[in-house]
Amino acid sequence: MAIDREIGLDSRFDSFRYISHLDRLIVLAEVGLFAVCSSGEIDWRVNLEVVTDVRWESESALISQMDSSEVRVDLRDGSVAPV
Repeated sequence: MAIDREIGLDSRFDSFRYISHLDRLIVLAEVGLFAVCSSGEIDWRVNLEVVTDVRWESESALISQMDSSEVRVDLRDGSVAPV
């Protein structure tokens, strides 16, 4: 994947992970989780509270939040399910 332009997240990012079989760059930022496709466009966004822990899996991320319940985010489409 080659992204040749700036991606405006309106937030400082904390970490990112490239998921090659999904061709997505997953960005964890202060305001949420973003999936960026190879065109550089944001494919989906999940708004989160203060993230305290992230456990990455092949197609999902288990996210612990300070004042909210733990959630699982499907990295293919951004759907969120409580754990």
